[in-house]
Amino acid sequence: MNQRPTIREQMDACRPDSDDLFLPEHAADLAELQAACRDRAEVRAQFEHSQQDGRVIRGAMQDVVLPVGLEARLLAAVQAAQAQPLAGVQQAVREDSSAANIQVVPAKKSRRWFSTTVVGSLASMAALVLLGVWGIQSLTRNEQPITRDQLASQVQDWLQSVDVKTMTKPTKTVVLPRGVLGSVTGSSSITSRQGPVTAYSVKLRGGGSNATVLAIPTSREYPVSATPYSTVPGISGGWNVGAWQQDRILYIIAVPDNSGTTLDQFVPRQPIG
Repeated sequence: MNQRPTIREQMDACRPDSDDLFLPEHAADLAELQAACRDRAEVRAQFEHSQQDGRVIRGAMQDVVLPVGLEARLLAAVQAAQAQPLAGVQQAVREDSSAANIQVVPAKKSRRWFSTTVVGSLASMAALVLLGVWGIQSLTRNEQPITRDQLASQVQDWLQSVDVKTMTKPTKTVVLPRGVLGSVTGSSSITSRQGPVTAYSVKLRGGGSNATVLAIPTSREYPVSATPYSTVPGISGGWNVGAWQQDRILYIIAVPDNSGTTLDQFVPRQPIG
């Protein structure tokens, strides 16, 4: 019986900065991850960490000079992997280990890999080649804080990608971030260069005022306060926008600037009661 991949394995299967999580052809394979990212903030944060790890590996791969002819041997090894998983790949690595300074660890004969796809085999090869490189880069890579202009540009892109009309109505009560008033009337997930974004349509109880709330898991530092929110200027399209960051999640709240609704109605600057 084939076991379903765990959520962690589904995260690892998604390429960094790609649409893998939202592509129809991957819907069945990534169903649990899609649902978890939609409903659980901690999973969205873990997914962003996984994406960041992938970006580090991708950057390291761009800096590694592979021995001449290694690509052809790897492709040939992958084709033979189904009969004897990874044996050909290890042979290709062993032939060039002196040139690439790679230490090859023999696999146990009884070990069976759950996948013999090209992606799985090449990922294993990449892990061997980049073990030392990634260790150095993960310690030395320092990301610069996001600037206010970058924040405004990203918020603009996110808001333009949200379509309230296509949002899914919640089947159960959705808990909003701490300090946000109202109830969720719809939600959706969008993809962006910064990773997955969960969008909510929020309506004040007993009133007709509406707002859009975005939740973006991120390890980056944004120029916003922790509570209640910082105003984000420079957003076109008729929006008043606020932002704050808590527990590795960036929150955005936006209201139409011609609706008579204010951000303070949804995120009071002073505690109520």
